[in-house]
Amino acid sequence: MPNLPYDPVKDFAPVIEYARVPALLVVNPSLGVRDLQGLVALAKNRPGQLNYASNGPAGSLHIMGELLKVTLGIDIVHVPYKAAAPALLSILANETQLGFDFPVTSASHVRAGKLVPLFLTGRERAPNLPDVPTAADVGYPQLEVIFFGGLLAPAGTSRQIVLRLNSEMAKIVRTPEIVDSLRSTGAVAPGGSPEDFRKVISEELVKWRRIVKVTGVKME
Repeated sequence: MPNLPYDPVKDFAPVIEYARVPALLVVNPSLGVRDLQGLVALAKNRPGQLNYASNGPAGSLHIMGELLKVTLGIDIVHVPYKAAAPALLSILANETQLGFDFPVTSASHVRAGKLVPLFLTGRERAPNLPDVPTAADVGYPQLEVIFFGGLLAPAGTSRQIVLRLNSEMAKIVRTPEIVDSLRSTGAVAPGGSPEDFRKVISEELVKWRRIVKVTGVKME
């Protein structure tokens, strides 16, 4: 976003990446498509007639939808909602026909047959949706996008403190309870060193800046 009051790289000391989760493209079953190729064919046959839901203008799911449009060369219409939950409800109600969501909230609807999953944006399949292909599996690795959570300390925090925090958090995310909890939501805990997390942040900033430029989404 423009005019941030902080620098996401310079103003923080990365400690550890504790969660990583992909997005999931889902469609309403009434659309009659079972895979991404079917969606592309239908969208090209009906340009401007399919609607996709998002969590609001310039939200993460809006950007994903625009990336989908640009990558697949399809004309689908953006319908913004105030948050991810009402966007998902709109797909379930067939007010909109498709959209991106997250495995934690979509998995139960997928298993109940109320949503059809087309692909995950992660590098690996989600633990709670093992049969759903990844972006690379369906032939579009450029749609690979992850969302991550991590622990940051203020810039200038001593190396000793950063390493101690990293060590303690690494123990926590390896406990069976946390591992099972993350897997149930479709997430994993990468862990790693502070340097590993700094690399993730730097690479993701480059990727998202490229995505915003390619899609033309304005970050207000």
